[in-house]
Amino acid sequence: MTLDAKTISIFLPVIAGCTMGLNYAMTGRFIQTISLPTWIFIFGASAIVFALSLHFLTPLKIDLVPALTQPTFTYLAVAIIAAMCAWIAMLFVTKNISVTYAAIGEISYPFFTALFTYLIFQSRELDMPMAIGGLLILIGSVIVITDKIKIGG
Repeated sequence: MTLDAKTISIFLPVIAGCTMGLNYAMTGRFIQTISLPTWIFIFGASAIVFALSLHFLTPLKIDLVPALTQPTFTYLAVAIIAAMCAWIAMLFVTKNISVTYAAIGEISYPFFTALFTYLIFQSRELDMPMAIGGLLILIGSVIVITDKIKIGG
């Protein structure tokens, strides 16, 4: 097996999941002591540093021209608003219930990704193994959420 970009990309979702797990664990510790606006500010400032590092240290460059064209601008605006709403919701849950509960609830997003991709773009990227896996994840999230509702949060 050669390690081309496609082969490496097959494993990246697991690596992303691992780093998100670390992110959630750390966030669960500090979110009790800093305000949501402070965390958003620190994260945004860090994102600027990362973007500029990529721009200056790699062949990847910041280019806003494609982002300002239609329909890309609309997709970008909706994605940013959706991501911020999801992020704020997850931080609220992390602060008020638990980081583990927040993470388990959030993993239902693959189901919704497939649903929105189909409804908005009529894309049928979902094959049977992905559908079954997504359904099992969604069922697991529903079990955890239902149990949390039964015991009163």
